[in-house]
Amino acid sequence: MVNQSKINDHKYWDKLKKAGAVGTMDSAAERHPELAGWYNSLKAFQSLSGTYRGFIPTDESPTRFGELEIVIDKGNMAVRAATGLRVSKTRIPLGHFNLLTDDDLTTAYGLTMKSSYPNLVGFRLPSGMDFLFNLKPFTEIIDGREAYSFGLLVRGDEMADYLGETILFNPAQVAAGVYDTVVRVVEEEFGRKSFPTLSAGGKLPQ
Repeated sequence: MVNQSKINDHKYWDKLKKAGAVGTMDSAAERHPELAGWYNSLKAFQSLSGTYRGFIPTDESPTRFGELEIVIDKGNMAVRAATGLRVSKTRIPLGHFNLLTDDDLTTAYGLTMKSSYPNLVGFRLPSGMDFLFNLKPFTEIIDGREAYSFGLLVRGDEMADYLGETILFNPAQVAAGVYDTVVRVVEEEFGRKSFPTLSAGGKLPQ
């Protein structure tokens, strides 16, 4: 018997598998239909694992944003944000997210978002925060300069949304140097050490 109150606890799943109670998670989802939606969401999220780097709005920064890092592994999302005062850390089990349908995305963000980013996959926390993954980010030339589409967009944090967009680049973009390129552009406009970073303890680099 699967204890549904513990379906987000991966240690609990490991104990069940070792005891031979559920076999694999795939077989457990087949035998317990009430778990299928949760498990499909978990598998979809696990396929997006890696390190995302970008920026989060904060009013404790002269540029109005700080460095943001999200690391996704097979079980958790680890978030580190440079707020201008400190490094804020959060760890969220992937099982806490629900996979959004196309109708959910259209209802929340309209047809324009879905048509502009046709390869968008979204997940929602019970708190209402949405994590929108652009599976095929693209590059445009705007005013003679390369502009990069997001790899991950976070919505639903009222304060952050009020201040601006929470945008990250996906692992492939980071490996290709997109994040570093954007940092160089920011420094050209605002000067070096112009926004809070994780390496500076969440504050402006000295």
